[in-house]
Amino acid sequence: MRVLKKTCLEWLDVLPKDLPTLPAAEATTSDPLARFFEREVSLSRSLVPSIRADLENLVKVCDGELKQTNAIRSLLSDLNKGTVPATWKRYRCRDLPASVWIADLAKRLAQLQRIVANGDLAKAPVAPGLLFHPHGYFTASRQAVAHATKTSLEELSMHVNLEETGGQHSFVVEGLALVGATWESSRLAVNDGSAVRLEASSISWKPKQRDTPSPPAGYKMMSVPCFLDSTRADVLLNVEVPVETTNSTMVIQRAVALVAALD
Repeated sequence: MRVLKKTCLEWLDVLPKDLPTLPAAEATTSDPLARFFEREVSLSRSLVPSIRADLENLVKVCDGELKQTNAIRSLLSDLNKGTVPATWKRYRCRDLPASVWIADLAKRLAQLQRIVANGDLAKAPVAPGLLFHPHGYFTASRQAVAHATKTSLEELSMHVNLEETGGQHSFVVEGLALVGATWESSRLAVNDGSAVRLEASSISWKPKQRDTPSPPAGYKMMSVPCFLDSTRADVLLNVEVPVETTNSTMVIQRAVALVAALD
């Protein structure tokens, strides 16, 4: 029980008491991004106090100040095995040991705090792999551009610029990694299969074009999936990238992909 108590106290130090909150004006706005981040904030303010209460109760059990209940026994069973209790799993996340899951949650909360404190939700860099509902972010960004440009959602298509930021109606995304290839001179180059973390990139929503730009001579455009994490179970988006024609088959064979949350 000493080890468990020490672990619980360490996790209580990692998880903040003061949680992110959106200013009242933004929380009630019709802006799609504000509504999205309000949902993220709402989840954090519901989940974290519940986890902290569980950890505090476990500390009391270890100190003999609280009797075990069925709920506490279930927590003890999970944490002694290093698994995350089912009552804590309120968002999609790959299977992680409990200690790593807590550290990951702390990173998500830190990002959320930074974003809501930014003052301009559209300009705040976002790591999709650290959002509770990453699909919702891309939907909200599309809705925001449609609202700003008075364009219907159906007329907008996503453009992803790897390791490039800036431009009208663009959003900075961080934390992406390329698995099985490198990104050199704005082109995809197959590597030995290792993962390469990318610099800040951007997504933008633009009116659909009938004619797509031609790739450089000797290259062809290929669609590379961006997965939520290394399990490759959840596709966030697809990215069109130029690939040397002679390497196009190898890109498919090696399952080259982007990952938003790299292990």
